[in-house]
Amino acid sequence: MVVFTVPVLCPTWALAIVAGHGATDWVLGWRLLLYAGVMLPTPGWVVTPGFAVASLSHFAADVGWQLSLGLHVALLLLHLGARSGQAFLLLVAYMTLVHVPAHCVDVARGAHGGAALLGAGLLTTCLAARPPWSDGEFAIDHTVQKLVICHILCHLD
Repeated sequence: MVVFTVPVLCPTWALAIVAGHGATDWVLGWRLLLYAGVMLPTPGWVVTPGFAVASLSHFAADVGWQLSLGLHVALLLLHLGARSGQAFLLLVAYMTLVHVPAHCVDVARGAHGGAALLGAGLLTTCLAARPPWSDGEFAIDHTVQKLVICHILCHLD
């Protein structure tokens, strides 16, 4: 099992925005069934590579394949160079400044966009007020990786 335990160098509000944006999915009807995948026993050799491929393709929708690949290579090199805090800071910066705003624009244009954004705003507020990450660290374990995969699958068109 691959668990990325990274120091949190960013403000709590930024990580809350990143973690909370997936709550926009609550209005997607049958697609929510994809989240049942979180409960499936899945071997680590499937989860982490699936997480990487899903992330790569999801960011490619924002900035294209070349920039997505470049970002992921930079994240990997920072992580392998014992700079996981900086890698996570780069990821949160990208998510906060590029991905989440683009995601929110797409969601707002969709059916029930206002309700979706309200749900994400409520979760983000709760996460900022009472962050579940503690001791200055955030663990991207298999459950978190599977949640991300399910969020990405919900938005495949």
